[in-house]
Amino acid sequence: MKKIFLMTLALLAIFSCTALAAPKNIVGFVIVGNSEYKTANNYKMIKNTFDGKKISINVGDEIQSKYQRFLLENDLIGIDAPRKQNLIDFTARSGCNEIVFIFVTSTTDHQNNPKTRQKNRLSVQVDAYRCNGFHVVDVKTTSQQSDSKTSDLRARNEAFKKCLKEISNII
Repeated sequence: MKKIFLMTLALLAIFSCTALAAPKNIVGFVIVGNSEYKTANNYKMIKNTFDGKKISINVGDEIQSKYQRFLLENDLIGIDAPRKQNLIDFTARSGCNEIVFIFVTSTTDHQNNPKTRQKNRLSVQVDAYRCNGFHVVDVKTTSQQSDSKTSDLRARNEAFKKCLKEISNII
């Protein structure tokens, strides 16, 4: 009888500890910019960059689609940059504790060198805004460049990856 009582106490202690444990912070990542950045490869880069933080990461087509529906429902389609209140409102309705909005712009410069093939230099600028459902918590801006002799895509991916590393301390 004493063993059953002790086992019951132990189980209650285990269940109460797990019930009182803080819920995991769910952070969504929304890319705002050209569709060339809204790819599975870039979503994977975001996951890899922010993996290891004590958060649950929500990135991909599902959260992007939620954001697009939000823009449509609020007549914001075609607006270049949503307002601060729009970011806060979407975060409150997203199902995430926080959202990091990643605004991406890029420029390409083709350089010809007589000794080598054409070289593609790409510059990517990322403005990241971390929001909870009440206000913008943090802002980080970075700009990185990358070169590639083979393609713009390779240069763009490398520059975007560098930008993600720069903004990774926003969480």
